[in-house]
Amino acid sequence: MARLRARKLPESTLSICDDDAVKTAVTDAALELAKARAAAMAECVEQGIGEDKRDAWVASNPQVVAADQNLTRAQEAQAEVTVTLTFRALTRPVWAQLLRDHAPTEAQADKGMQYNVETFPAAVISACHSNAMRPAPRWTA
Repeated sequence: MARLRARKLPESTLSICDDDAVKTAVTDAALELAKARAAAMAECVEQGIGEDKRDAWVASNPQVVAADQNLTRAQEAQAEVTVTLTFRALTRPVWAQLLRDHAPTEAQADKGMQYNVETFPAAVISACHSNAMRPAPRWTA
């Protein structure tokens, strides 16, 4: 039982970026980098550069370097507007308490619902959302 109490609860991270312009900029920059690399690779073949030197030559190509910098800037801009949420699994006692705190209304219970569909979803999301500042819920003895 001590091992169960000491275990780390599973976590899952969700990143959300709802700025379509920023996401499009990253996609476009990645496409431009791919095109620049393909063009540089074709130029390598034309100039007879050996296979062992092609990767370094492509990486140092001015168009590839510029496209890579544009992609890095676009990714940094995306990171600035992206929200990252981490959710931690709940222990059974915490889950059970949430179900008790958000019991279904009579009408919801008549329809076979196990919880109040109006209040439970927000409560469970709030309970699962973890911050570095908030300790993980533990089993109660």
